[in-house]
Formats: sequence, structure tokens, C-alpha cells
Amino acid sequence: MKHKLVCAVIAIALLVPVLASAMVFSVSPGQTLQGAQIGMSFGKLQPYIGLDLMGASGKVKMTYPDDAFVELSAGATLYIPNIGARYYFGGKELKPYVYLGFLKSIATVSAKVKTNVDESEFAGGAKDQLTSLLGFWGINAGFGTEYPFSENFSVGGEYGFRYLRTGADGTGTADSVFLAEGVSDEITASLKNSMVRVVLNYKF
Repeated sequence: MKHKLVCAVIAIALLVPVLASAMVFSVSPGQTLQGAQIGMSFGKLQPYIGLDLMGASGKVKMTYPDDAFVELSAGATLYIPNIGARYYFGGKELKPYVYLGFLKSIATVSAKVKTNVDESEFAGGAKDQLTSLLGFWGINAGFGTEYPFSENFSVGGEYGFRYLRTGADGTGTADSVFLAEGVSDEITASLKNSMVRVVLNYKF
């Protein structure tokens, strides 16, 4: 059974590029999410997958007159895979299309508090909660048009709508930095926004 499954996966992986008329690599300069994608054209349908990366870190240090200090450092990295499809309506010079996509964030976070006498890591329920909170999911939908200015290159413009949602609950433990031991809380959040972007495409 496992042998048949492996053979089927390999066959699909080899067959899909053969059926596709072209591979397309797309980038959206200056975009916070969905910065790069690779897709395959099947006539008017172009499914794609993408991966975006976001990261941030910072440090705050407070020093007192007696040379005592408190230093807080924190950082987070978001890996955001996405999948979707564009559907083209034809056209020779301008090619209008609609698109729909889904994304999911995978987060890693770290933080620590350091003083002149001790140091504590961000851990336990508070860390789990923040990691879960940054692991949002979302939907993108909209329409655009594409203009091919050479055989392999094209540029497009899109207008769309994005919905992001996340939530987390947690309980502080003895080694938590931001959530007191035994304290529980629950957080939910959502973001809705419209977006306009330029897309550069290379077909190969």
C-alpha cells in the first residue's frame, strides 16, 4: 500500500508540470504578505503556491542610578505559506482575471528579561499563547489585469480584499515572563483590509 502511494505521488509530481503550459514566477514588491509565488498555467486557470517571511526583534534596557539595570529583548519570525489560483478571462493585450487565495502563518517567538542579578526566558503558557496568536490564517480575494510586454515578462495590477483571523488562550506558569503564574486569559483578533499591488511575472 505504501509503495503504491509513493508511486502515485511521484507520478502526479511528474505529470503536473507536463500538463501545465508554462511555469510562472511572480513577485509583488513592497508587499507585507504574499511577496513571491510560483504557479502553473492550465489554460485560463493558474494555481499557485507562495511563501512569505516576516521577522522583527527589539531590545529595551533601563539603567538605574545605582548601576542596576533591566533589559528586555524579544524577537519573532513568521513563515507564511499561501496557496491560491487566478482565473483569466482572455484578451490579447490586457488579460483580466480574478483570484482567490488562502494563507497560514507559522510563528517562532523568543524573549528574555535580564537584570544585574538574574535572567529569565520567555516560556510556559505565555509563550505558547503568543506563538498561537501569531499563527493566524487568512483569505485573499480580488481581481486584476495583466499586460505582457515581452514573451516571458508581464506586469499586472490587482485590487483585493484580505481577511485575517487568529486566537489563543493560555495560563501562566512559574517560568512565564509576561503572564503571572496561575493567570489565564483568552484573546481573539481579526483584520480586514483592502489592498492594491503591482505584480511582476516571469513565464518559463
